[in-house]
Amino acid sequence: MKNFQSVLFRTVFPLALVFAAAVAAPAAGRVESPDGRVAVEFVLESDGAPAYAISFLGKPVVLESRLGFEPGLTNGFQISKSSSSSHHGEWTNYFGERRIIPDNYGDLVVDLMAKSGQAMRLTFRAYNEGAAFRYSFPAHAGSSNLVFTVERTEFRFAPDTFGYEEHSTEGEYSRVRVADIQPWCERPLTLEFTNGLFASLAEADNENYPRMLLSPLPGVPGALVSALGGTSANTVRPTRYGFSDGAWPATLALGASTPWRTFIVGKKPGDLLERNYILLDLAPPSALPDISWIKPGKVMRDTALTTSNSKAIIDFAEKGGLQYVSLDTRWYGAENQTGDATTVRAPNLDLPEIIRYGSAKNIGVILYVDRQQIKQQRDILFPLYEKWGVKGVKIGFIDVGAEGGGEPSHAEHPRRLPFHGFDPRVSEPADRRGHPGQRAFSHARTQLHGSLCALSGGAGRLHGLLL
Repeated sequence: MKNFQSVLFRTVFPLALVFAAAVAAPAAGRVESPDGRVAVEFVLESDGAPAYAISFLGKPVVLESRLGFEPGLTNGFQISKSSSSSHHGEWTNYFGERRIIPDNYGDLVVDLMAKSGQAMRLTFRAYNEGAAFRYSFPAHAGSSNLVFTVERTEFRFAPDTFGYEEHSTEGEYSRVRVADIQPWCERPLTLEFTNGLFASLAEADNENYPRMLLSPLPGVPGALVSALGGTSANTVRPTRYGFSDGAWPATLALGASTPWRTFIVGKKPGDLLERNYILLDLAPPSALPDISWIKPGKVMRDTALTTSNSKAIIDFAEKGGLQYVSLDTRWYGAENQTGDATTVRAPNLDLPEIIRYGSAKNIGVILYVDRQQIKQQRDILFPLYEKWGVKGVKIGFIDVGAEGGGEPSHAEHPRRLPFHGFDPRVSEPADRRGHPGQRAFSHARTQLHGSLCALSGGAGRLHGLLL
């Protein structure tokens, strides 16, 4: 394969002009971004294994890397057909950093057939800002769910590529050689290349699939491979559930697709932040017909949980241009399985008075509720809080890991849904576009640990700047 280099709120109402010209693609296909600076190449290797490479400005980002699943979908494929197209459009983001979001890319679709007769589709996109690809499994008569023991998506990098490794929610980042990265590394993974380029390896549109972590690819120094699973604390491994390390199974219905595996690219680190909207481009449009109730704003939390302290924060918010006060953990008492979030139990906390006082000053109240109470009481809590006049719910420690781990249903009682202790790298871009009421996450270690981290060496000059 030639040496190619190619390869955060999207709420919708797309204004797109699509120019699609399906053309037959050769056995080895290539797609370029509209500006020609990002390229993705596909090839079927000699043993029938699908592989790809990404380049940017003629320099390698991802070297030729294999794709597939176990069992039975790693090699032995034949190409059924392929087509390419281009898309030129934009859409309006009513709540994010950038109002008009460009959505321009070249698209390559490759349909493969395994020896078993199982069809698999690979879709590659090359944006001016980066590249992405995903797997799909077309439905057919009599189709059923597919269960994979392992996803084998490889990411091979040039020698001496560095990455910013991190292994837990609110963890510390370390700049290490990719060859030295330990199993179960979090993503997005920021990458530094010896050719002077930068990239961010992430995923997008993960709605019902195990989240992707990254582990070393056995026998290939400097290469990583997808490792599905993990939890928001990144401490529970598949072995706890009877699966081998790195082998968290994934279930896909025929007709469904995996999340996008994405690369944002740039000539300098700041480019990665300025171009991160392609994660939103890859997410589905808003599922909400009405977004008028969404009121973005800044929030300050009350950890003292007293009426006087909340009122003091409301006074500060009014003067400082903040829009919300958040009552923090344990305002309703225990957060275990017997907890009840329908009653205020913190002493010296008059919630109706706080809501009244805030409303008089145009400051809304957000309540923290642990995931266990949300799971057990969500059909009660959302209508109750709406009746109280609460403006939002901050849900604590949402489960992530295997697919189906519960985002709360809130369509009938729309309110702002910030999340705490949730891995924002899982599906936040999809949620922000598809469910724009789900907004704030704990992104930075210093947001929670602040000066204590700095004093302990846990959030110094480096960690305090990493988002």
